[in-house]
Amino acid sequence: MPEENSKDALERRNPEGLIHLGGTLVQRAIDDISAITALQQNKALQTKHINVLVVDDEPLMTEMLCRLFREEGYEADAAEDGDVAVKKVQMKEFQLVILNIRMPRMDGLEALPLIKTYSPTTKVIMYSGNCSPENKAKAKRLGASASVLKPASNAEILDTVRKVLQGQAT
Repeated sequence: MPEENSKDALERRNPEGLIHLGGTLVQRAIDDISAITALQQNKALQTKHINVLVVDDEPLMTEMLCRLFREEGYEADAAEDGDVAVKKVQMKEFQLVILNIRMPRMDGLEALPLIKTYSPTTKVIMYSGNCSPENKAKAKRLGASASVLKPASNAEILDTVRKVLQGQAT
C-alpha cells in the first residue's frame, strides 16, 4: 500500500465531512474560529452607528475617553464644556453623552436638561470627581442614566456604558 503524503492526509475527509490532519480533527478549530469571527461581527454591529459625545474641560480626559470608545467601535466626539455640548447635540444625533459636572461657562448639571430637551432619547452618564450624593440625585432628576466617579478604570466606564445602552440604569 503506498504511503499517504501530508497533502493527501489533509484533503482526506471522513463521512461526516471532518478534515483529518495527522489523525487530529481540525473541525473543532474551524468552529472556534467561526465562533470568534461571529462574536467580533456581533460586537461591531452592536457598536456601529453609536455616537458618543465626551464632555470635559480636561483635554487629556476627553482624548483618552474618545480613544477608548473608538477602540471599542463607537464613534466619538468631544466638547470642552456644556455650552459646546448643547450646540453639538443640536447639530448631530448622539446616543450617549459622557458629561463632566464642573466645567467653565456651562457645567454639566446646567447642560443636562438642555441636552435632554434637544435629544430626549440620548442617554447621559455623569462622569465627575464631584459625584456627591446631592449631585447624583440632581443629575438623576434631570435625566442622567448613571454616574461614574473619577477616576474610574476603563473596564468600569465601558461596563457602565454597556448597561446604560442596554437600558439598565445604574
